[in-house]
Amino acid sequence: MSFAEQGNILDFYRTEIAEREELKYPPFSIFIKVISEGTLKDIEKKTAYLKNLFMEHDPSIIHGRGMKTGHLTVSMILRLPRNAWPQTELTNKLLLLPPDFSIKVDPESLL
Repeated sequence: MSFAEQGNILDFYRTEIAEREELKYPPFSIFIKVISEGTLKDIEKKTAYLKNLFMEHDPSIIHGRGMKTGHLTVSMILRLPRNAWPQTELTNKLLLLPPDFSIKVDPESLL
């Protein structure tokens, strides 16, 4: 039986918060999402570029298709402790990305 079925909101909250902290999810972390579209060859190059440039931040890379365009996409997700943002060095790297990369800090969705 789930916490919701039991009406046990407090234990649900405690479990949810513990899981979010362990997974480095908000409110304990902030996500930065970088996304770009392109051909298969472009996506391969962009993936390698992002992995190399942001390797010290342990990026998560997700490949997919754009919902609106259907083009291939690469998304990079960075998880940072909330108290570690903003970081000058990371901000500078993000600002140096070419204009075909979209950057969202604390995005509504990771998809």
